[in-house]
Amino acid sequence: MPPSPSASQPVFEPALCVRHWDWSETSQVVSLFTRNRGVLRVLAKGSKRPGTPYSGGVESLTLGDAGIIIKSASDLSLLTEWDLRDPMLHLRSSLIAFNAAHYIADTIGHLIIDADPHPALFDRTLDALRALAGPSRSVHAVLARFQWAALVEAGYKPELRIDIKTRQSLVGAAALAFDPSLGALTDAMAPGTWRLSPGTLDVLRRLDSPEPDKRRAPLQSVERASRFLGAYTAWLVGRPLPTASLVFADHNADAPSVRETRAAASGLDRA
Repeated sequence: MPPSPSASQPVFEPALCVRHWDWSETSQVVSLFTRNRGVLRVLAKGSKRPGTPYSGGVESLTLGDAGIIIKSASDLSLLTEWDLRDPMLHLRSSLIAFNAAHYIADTIGHLIIDADPHPALFDRTLDALRALAGPSRSVHAVLARFQWAALVEAGYKPELRIDIKTRQSLVGAAALAFDPSLGALTDAMAPGTWRLSPGTLDVLRRLDSPEPDKRRAPLQSVERASRFLGAYTAWLVGRPLPTASLVFADHNADAPSVRETRAAASGLDRA
């Protein structure tokens, strides 16, 4: 845990801009995912004027070194410096990568609590954004790895190896059901559960394994695993993420549709 900063002295952090809003004609409010202090909302005074101390401007999905004065009595800190390190230009050259990157930013903004440090997830997020420079067919593999890391870091890791109700091992079982209210598998289909095929489950269990698996999974199974993790994230948040429709469609049996996810989430008291 980083030491508490002085009220007037900035702290310096590598940071990813995940979102920004206009504050005035010349200033912005920026949501930064910092490596050691988590998500911070900061005021960037004069960021839209020429000659500001924010090199390259503060744009979404760019990486920089941020100087921040932490305001402990306020939800809004002050951005004093922004030194652009990586503009992530490859994300602007492909619509598929651009949409996937905004979904990644959306996941951070909705799943991670403000000011809660997640250095490992920060590193995995940068890995994911940089991996989007690869071929478009690998996008769901990138998203699956990122979403798994985000769920684990947020404390919502799915239980994939035992029946949460009977505590019996489910390794080697055929098609199973996932109960989002329990965050775990069960061998009994019931209202509110989601069916998982063996191929999708195999991909998810590979994500959960500490040992790398060099076998090549079928692209369809990877895509279904990515969609499943997106549906589970939507269930936890209480609604589909705003950018989910840009990267997921509603035509596969291994993940609930947007309508089903909304219905399942209707009773939640989560924001």
